[in-house]
Amino acid sequence: MLPILKYSIMKKYSVQLTIALKMFIVVSVLLMLLPDKAFARKIDYFAKPQAGIWFGVLTPVSTTRDDVGSSLGGGGFFRYTTPWTDLKLGLESSYQFYESKEKDGVNTLTLWPIYGNFLYRIPFTGRLPLTFQLKAGAGGTWVKIRPDRVNQWDPLGMIGIEGSFAAGRSINIGLRLDYLLVYEEHIEGARKNGHVINVGINLFFNI
Repeated sequence: MLPILKYSIMKKYSVQLTIALKMFIVVSVLLMLLPDKAFARKIDYFAKPQAGIWFGVLTPVSTTRDDVGSSLGGGGFFRYTTPWTDLKLGLESSYQFYESKEKDGVNTLTLWPIYGNFLYRIPFTGRLPLTFQLKAGAGGTWVKIRPDRVNQWDPLGMIGIEGSFAAGRSINIGLRLDYLLVYEEHIEGARKNGHVINVGINLFFNI
C-alpha cells in the first residue's frame, strides 16, 4: 500500500474513532445528570450473558513500539454470569496486524490473541446508568512475523477496564482499555516481551 494512501486511511479512521469517543463521553455525562426516576425500572444487564464485538486503535508500547507502529483492529467476546452478581467469566479473541517502522528487521507482525478473563463490576452507590468493570485474564496468542517466517503460540496475560451503558433492552455500548502482555522470554535467545494497549468501542448484545 502506498504510504500516502495508508496515512489517509489511518487518519480517516482515527478521526471517526475520536468523534465516537467524544460522543460516548457526552452521552455518559447526560445520562448521569438525569433524575433517579428515569432509572427506577432499570434492568441489571450485567447479570445477563453477553456477546459482542469491538473496534479500535492498537498501540504498541514499551520496547514493542520500537519495532512496529500503531494500527486498527477489532475482535469479539462472550461473557457468562456467575452466582456472584458482580462477577462474570469471559472469552475473547481478536485480530491485530502491525507494520514495521523500519525497513530492516521485522516487516509485519500479526497477533491472534485468545484468552479467558474475569470481569468484576465496580459497585457504585445510587442509581447510575453507567457500568464500570475491571478485567484480568490469561491465554495465548498466535504470532506471525515476516520476513522471519516465525509462526508460534506464545503465552499471554491481560488487564483492563471498561465503561458501558444500556442503549436499549438488547444492546449496550461502551469503551475498553486493555493492556496485553505477550510473553516471549521463555524462548531461548529472546530478550523482550510484547506490549500492546487496545482502546476501542464495544457493542454488547444481551442474551
